[in-house]
Amino acid sequence: MKRIIIVVVLASITIAAKPQKITSMYMENLPIAGYTKASFFPKYKFSIGITPVSSFQFMYNSSIKFSDIISEVDNGVARINVTEFLTGMRPTNYFNVQLDYELLSTSFKVKNNFFSLALTNKTFTEIRIPRDLILLAWKGNGSFLGSRASFDNMGVDMFNYNELAIGYTRNIRDALHVGGRVKILQGISCFNTEKSVFGLTTDTSTYWLNMDYAFRMNIAAPLDIDTDGFKMDEFIVNDLLGFENIGFGFDVGADIMVSKKFNLGLSVVDLGYLQWNGMVKNLSVEDGHLTFQGIEIDTSLNFNFSDSALQVLQDTLLDKFKPVRTTDPFITPLNTRLYLNGTYLINDKHRVGAICQSRMGGKLNDMSLSLLYRYSPARFFDFTASYTMNSIGYSKVGTGISLSLLGSSFYFVTDDLLSFFLPQNAKSLSFNFGWYYVQRKLDKTKKVKNMPKQKTPDQPKPQPDIKDKPKGELNKGN
Repeated sequence: MKRIIIVVVLASITIAAKPQKITSMYMENLPIAGYTKASFFPKYKFSIGITPVSSFQFMYNSSIKFSDIISEVDNGVARINVTEFLTGMRPTNYFNVQLDYELLSTSFKVKNNFFSLALTNKTFTEIRIPRDLILLAWKGNGSFLGSRASFDNMGVDMFNYNELAIGYTRNIRDALHVGGRVKILQGISCFNTEKSVFGLTTDTSTYWLNMDYAFRMNIAAPLDIDTDGFKMDEFIVNDLLGFENIGFGFDVGADIMVSKKFNLGLSVVDLGYLQWNGMVKNLSVEDGHLTFQGIEIDTSLNFNFSDSALQVLQDTLLDKFKPVRTTDPFITPLNTRLYLNGTYLINDKHRVGAICQSRMGGKLNDMSLSLLYRYSPARFFDFTASYTMNSIGYSKVGTGISLSLLGSSFYFVTDDLLSFFLPQNAKSLSFNFGWYYVQRKLDKTKKVKNMPKQKTPDQPKPQPDIKDKPKGELNKGN
């Protein structure tokens, strides 16, 4: 049973997601390029998302891969690499999953101004598991004799909300694009671990177990926790779809042409917060301490561990861990990210560049560096490729393809292509697909401006009137 529990926990860590949306930045013939580029100024004039799937995106990522836990040996027998795996684990390991479903999308350009509007439902979940928790389950507390086993930062964060984003970008003399988006957020449900401090120390002389703990959990959902576990509260639809839980966010960025072929861009995405006021419950414990002295054994080596002893131990734990319950509103920040990108235009068909991405919000931060390439052989087809290296020592190859027929643009993008073919060696999985109608005609002003000047036809030279000629010259012609 111990091995089964460990395998389940470790396998769950490999199903993870760090949202990056790297490859889509170079899909500039589609609105998805604006996900990570706040100053996005496209060449097309108008776009609208096609219901029901204008954009659906799924992402996960992890610091480990499944093959780190289980390896195959001779005769197809699997072996659990727990010892090797524990050695390579980080102090705090995580997995997070993000789902973005775009319900409404439209954008249009008026001369040097670009406007956009999008309504998206977003879900983000992150679970953090300390290394010492797995080590304690596998080797017991003997590995921590005289030292503290740290379970700090252990917890779960989950957010579900609707986002209405209104964007504007200004083209300044074709050399500078400045823009951003204002986001109105409607919170639907939230489970937030605001504070998590847990530690276990084994005394070197008495071998007693001493636990220190402090935590605070915030819930904004029709869900409650008591001594019997989780239970659902009564609610009405307005409790979930009302505007008690409101928030605001911002994207801001700029893109400058350094030369005719080279440009630099900077974007800050999802800078904001959500204020949770409806269906709120807070559970907290401050400066908790618990000492477990063990089980009494008499001289005949019989364990005095009766049902009454179990009940006393259970009552003690419940009394010690009994949290303080409140209903205070709370705030959660968005998953803020910073993107710095550079692009070099080789010619009309080939473009290369690099993107540095940093996650600024959340309990755990990360960075990545990506190299990108875009190939546009025709107006109806685009291909994008990316190579990303991140701070957890994992590299991946992404790709994106878009096909346009009669104004309808179908696309598929992934930041980790190999995860579809070698899932046991993958630390991430992502895909984004959808369908837009895009009008690609040029502005009339640009058409007129670029038209060649037409030459006026030569006019015949005027002939002198017969009346004006002298009489002698008239006779000469006879």
